[in-house]
Amino acid sequence: MTVSSWRAAARLALALGYPVAIYCALLWFEPRWVAAAVVALILIRWRDRALGMFAGLSWLSHVVIACSLALSLGAAFTNDETLLRLYPAGINLAMLALFGLSLHTPPSIAERMARLRRPDLPEAAVRYCRHVTEVWCVFFAVNATISI
Repeated sequence: MTVSSWRAAARLALALGYPVAIYCALLWFEPRWVAAAVVALILIRWRDRALGMFAGLSWLSHVVIACSLALSLGAAFTNDETLLRLYPAGINLAMLALFGLSLHTPPSIAERMARLRRPDLPEAAVRYCRHVTEVWCVFFAVNATISI
């Protein structure tokens, strides 16, 4: 396994483990300390992006980072764990925005991924990809609602 694939696997594990990590951390620490740790991690990650790929981030990525930082700072100042628990809902809403916006500014996200393997998609496949993107939008909306 290459270093980049290890990093990708670690990022995925951290993203999926966030709710469990926050739950466990809140059992042992006050919300303000957990939030301070999250703020530190966000700033470290943002700094790493700024050093290499910051210019390549989309405006939506900037919004997600800023909102994550705002939620974490709010939790640190108010000592309220609710704001920390809203992070998964925020990510789902960001993905809903990304997929939803791609429906209004084609190609859709599913079509973009499909064209990576097959650049010459027939029209039927483009319509199918649009429907797949719509299904993902419903999924992210439901998932965000459950998370909230």
